[in-house]
Amino acid sequence: MLDGTVTVKRMCDEWIKENEDRVEAKQIGLSSMGNLRRSVDLHLIPNLGNIKVSELRVAHVEDLFRTLMKSHKLSPRTARSHVFYLRQACEFGRRRGYLRSDPITPALKLMRGLKMPKVRTFTTEQVRDLLKAAEDRAFWQHPITFLRLKCFVHLAAFCGLRYGEIVGLTLDSLDFDEGMIRVRTALSRFDEVKGPKTEAGVRDVPMPVHLSALLSRWLSHYFVENERNLVFRTDTGLQIRPSNFHGAHWRPLLRRAGLDDGKGSFHFHALRHFASSWWIANGMDLPTVASLMGHSKFDMTLQVYAHPVLPVVRHAEVMGRLANRLLDVPALSETAAAVTLGSAICATVATPEISR
Repeated sequence: MLDGTVTVKRMCDEWIKENEDRVEAKQIGLSSMGNLRRSVDLHLIPNLGNIKVSELRVAHVEDLFRTLMKSHKLSPRTARSHVFYLRQACEFGRRRGYLRSDPITPALKLMRGLKMPKVRTFTTEQVRDLLKAAEDRAFWQHPITFLRLKCFVHLAAFCGLRYGEIVGLTLDSLDFDEGMIRVRTALSRFDEVKGPKTEAGVRDVPMPVHLSALLSRWLSHYFVENERNLVFRTDTGLQIRPSNFHGAHWRPLLRRAGLDDGKGSFHFHALRHFASSWWIANGMDLPTVASLMGHSKFDMTLQVYAHPVLPVVRHAEVMGRLANRLLDVPALSETAAAVTLGSAICATVATPEISR
């Protein structure tokens, strides 16, 4: 029987309690729980809390969406993410008999086609400048943080790993014999080791020879033993917090490379975007790129992560070469196309030895 007295606030409070139990059961992580709680406390309850769940209508959901954008100054995609949280809460409410109708799905249909946010990504020359800057140790840098930053940059630029996947690497993740990085875990901001969000996130990524040497050097000089065998920890065995990494290491590196414009500049995640774009631009097929990025479908790779990295003149060369092949016109000369990812980007980057 439908309970028509339950408000959105009560439903959300009960939903939060259910998810707290799921945290204790290790079904969801603290990071996900924190996102749920913030959405409920900051957006759902303040805007819809007093409405009876049985009276919740599509118009309420549409009003919430508009309010989050106008009054809360959220982007359309971020506002929609809170509507998704409301849908999860309503699914919980239907299981409890608080509502029968589904006011969320019709509202979400009206939100389709939202443009993906534009991500500022690197050009090839900018990545080369960044890699060169990472080779020069600043006078204030400790050898540990110097080599660790270099490892992080190369793991993102050459292998497309996320920050959480980099700090979540374990000794078992690094297969030096096969030259593979076996991505199986990530580290949350609460220092939790967790699995990937999707099955596609479990993947094996080839490790360029120069990166294998970098990681071997890190392990032999600066690896700190810890219960979880995490490759990267502070010298005292603690978590490398994202805020500290970005403020104390990443942004200073951007400044040294001449890439900090004072407006927030490039996020570290932009290196992951560059990696996929570089692979595609150099002939790697889309299904393979999607697999290496941890995407189940390559449309996500194209929509969000693939950006032009070749100059327009290169586009003309490629188009002309393809046309000649189709017309069976013999090329006067053709440069070998097989260039490895590592040698292509790192052609001008030295790898000096690092003293302890």
